[in-house]
Amino acid sequence: MKVVVRAKGSQVRWDEFTEKGSRSIITDFAANEQYVLIEFLGALCAIETPKEQCAITSEEITEGKKHGKMMGQKCLSSSIDNHQIVWIPGISLKHSFLPNVNGIPVEFWHKTAEGHVLYRAISVFYEKQSDAFFTVPEGYTKVKATELSSLFNLTSQ
Repeated sequence: MKVVVRAKGSQVRWDEFTEKGSRSIITDFAANEQYVLIEFLGALCAIETPKEQCAITSEEITEGKKHGKMMGQKCLSSSIDNHQIVWIPGISLKHSFLPNVNGIPVEFWHKTAEGHVLYRAISVFYEKQSDAFFTVPEGYTKVKATELSSLFNLTSQ
């Protein structure tokens, strides 16, 4: 899987690409809003995340131990909430399921029921993004996860 994460202020866009398709998660932490953008049965859907799930739950990490270098930059590392994280000190990146660090995460792993999940950055670069990039695009229908069934006339038989 390839993941591209972009941040601007309190807004984060997390794009995932796999062999089976892609999805985007756009979050505005100041507004406590999050949408998962997918194509579902041929329609473009923006599935609203319940507000309690999009809040930051991890404590902020401001210090860490020296970790060495990744991508030519000095990194720090720490453990929090059963997660391990390595980051480049600097601009903060926040996400509801990524520990809140004072820097840019370049490696993150944790245990799941299926094993370990590892995210590793292969590049870090800085670019300007418009505010519109972090909003639900035109053509998407906003729905709550519980409304998907009725939207597509899905019933359990």
